[in-house]
Amino acid sequence: MKVYCNYNAGMDNSFSLPILRTLRASALIDEKFTGALAALHGVSLREVMLMLYVKNAPASKLSRIELAKRLCVSASTVTRATRPLEKIGLTASQADSRDARLSYVVLTSAGSKLLRHAEKSLEQLSREFLSPSLAEEERAQFAQILSTLTSQFPGEPL
Repeated sequence: MKVYCNYNAGMDNSFSLPILRTLRASALIDEKFTGALAALHGVSLREVMLMLYVKNAPASKLSRIELAKRLCVSASTVTRATRPLEKIGLTASQADSRDARLSYVVLTSAGSKLLRHAEKSLEQLSREFLSPSLAEEERAQFAQILSTLTSQFPGEPL
């Protein structure tokens, strides 16, 4: 295998190397999965993730603030992400019945239908990405390690 960037040359990398490799893996997953999901369903991996959080929330709705916490982004980033989804009819904004200042992101019926199909594609893409490299027990360990590392930060896992 050809090394294009030897980012760990000469470093004591016992802590930084796992982080750098995680970032590289994340970039590869984002690129591969977003391309496939966009071709199949017209949405990115991050948009699928956003819709999954909404679907899995109590009453299947989340305020932009709560969605931002789950996605580990700002509320304005959530607004920028949901605007195109609203334009194509996958999400909608729902006003709070008691507080006019508060609105929720909800999935439309079209968004729910698309998400059901996108979840199947996501599962298949994940299987193709992980299965050749990791046995079932290793996948479980990998998921547990990631959960342990991220549990100390705000936001909720899917």
